[in-house]
Amino acid sequence: GERGSPPEGAGKPRVRGASEDLLETAYRLAGICGVVPDGLTLRELALMADGRAKFEWGIASSQMALMANLQRDPKKGQPFKASDFNPFAPKEKKIILRGADMKDALMAAFVRRRS
Repeated sequence: GERGSPPEGAGKPRVRGASEDLLETAYRLAGICGVVPDGLTLRELALMADGRAKFEWGIASSQMALMANLQRDPKKGQPFKASDFNPFAPKEKKIILRGADMKDALMAAFVRRRS
């Protein structure tokens, strides 16, 4: 272009193709895993990155639980577990009983049956 004028294409949004987005995603995932993406599928890289994230959270959550337990008053409540801080840790399933099922469970737990 002319001197002092903006370069050609300046100010115009660049339209990216899907293949560029996928390639960028593959390289980002490979960077997380610390591998060269050649020969690996996007699915394989995604699984590897997910595994890496879970591994890293396992370490970090153990350290967080340790630090929290060092600061807590042992007379007030239970110690922290790593799973309290880990977003990937399986959550305990709550059992919800209603109606006759609840009555039967309470009767079994608290009422002695005479034989």
